Amino acid sequence: MSLQVRKKMTIKEEIKKLADKLGYSLSENIDSDNNCFIAGNEIFIGKYENDEYLLISFFHEHGHKLVSQSFIKSCNYNTLLIEIEAWNMGIKAAMKLGYYFSDDAIVWAYKERALSYERENSNWSEKYKPKLWKYQKSPVARS
Repeated sequence: MSLQVRKKMTIKEEIKKLADKLGYSLSENIDSDNNCFIAGNEIFIGKYENDEYLLISFFHEHGHKLVSQSFIKSCNYNTLLIEIEAWNMGIKAAMKLGYYFSDDAIVWAYKERALSYERENSNWSEKYKPKLWKYQKSPVARS
């Protein structure tokens, strides 16, 4: 079902119902705009002006719980790949529950949120930089 069909409840009531069903507690993170995060089984929700962005973000946080440890290890703990996988898994979980997102919300999720990670300036990069193709000593990798 689309968001339009489910408008009987407010978006926060809908998310609370989903959180209960999926085994999460919710907390409001009033200091953060357009941002959610997960810690254990608690999802912290920031302020959103767009209900669909809030809902897709909730499912993204759920997606973090669905990303397997083997995937995380197989990509050398690459934050960007993990974030993209969490968006993928969250959106798939939403569809299984009958929630479908507009192209606008999906583009926002991937372009504005997932692709906002700048790992190469982070601690992750220093540990794994020698393994990255572009930093290898081969002449092909440098061009």
